[in-house]
Amino acid sequence: MANPKDRFGGLEFPAQVPGADEAVTDRAIGTIAAYLAAVIRADLQAAWSRVAPGQSVVEQSFTSDPEDSTFNERDLPALFVWRRSDKTESWTDDWVRVETDVGILWVWRPQDQVKRSLRAPIYNGIRRAVDRALYLGRHPAWVDPDDEDPTAQELGSVLMTRAGLVEWPEVSTSKVAPITIQMLGHESRKYPAILCSLSISEITEWAPGTRGAAAEADWRVQNAFGDVIASVEQLGGFTSGFTSGFRRSFIRRTGVGTGFTSGFSSAGFR
Repeated sequence: MANPKDRFGGLEFPAQVPGADEAVTDRAIGTIAAYLAAVIRADLQAAWSRVAPGQSVVEQSFTSDPEDSTFNERDLPALFVWRRSDKTESWTDDWVRVETDVGILWVWRPQDQVKRSLRAPIYNGIRRAVDRALYLGRHPAWVDPDDEDPTAQELGSVLMTRAGLVEWPEVSTSKVAPITIQMLGHESRKYPAILCSLSISEITEWAPGTRGAAAEADWRVQNAFGDVIASVEQLGGFTSGFTSGFRRSFIRRTGVGTGFTSGFSSAGFR
């Protein structure tokens, strides 16, 4: 039997060629950006159109820091999602949990004082729409085109599954945070924005044998106590093949928080 691939969350090695609209080697960030953009449009567009007729509440979404992006005012309002920092924690010899701080920035166009005062309350709507989207974990407005879940067309794709996450993502902070952008050939300009900090968790899985040791014939997964808790046939991939029995065993033995399990049930995880 061939060994499973090395993977980091939803990223397998060797890395696959991304689709036209996919983030290069970052499935999690690309998925989160697509999901949030779709949900914000679905939940806030009608209200936004009252104060900004003819304008989408999210014209474009980007998977990078706005300072590293090709910034253009015609793309605003825009949603930016990018990784900022991370920390690691070893769970087993081959599993490393990586917790990443993700920036979510919604930026809109500078306006005169009258228009700005009418549109400023949207900050609250953006905050709550992001909170709600992450709490629900799926939304009919967003279906991953590669999702084979038969319930996805009606209920939407499950964010955690499609992004390759192992714990429920949570917003830790949010604040109004105008940004100053210096564009080539132009003076720097300040843009109104709201910034949210999101915590996501992924697992690094290094397949046995990649560190120079011979791989075991059946490649069994062991926890920190040395107990065999599942084989790769049972798992079918860490992020996509949990059975309820394995999930309970994993939570009980490793001490992962209850948010992980409640997320599976509340989102209809498959």
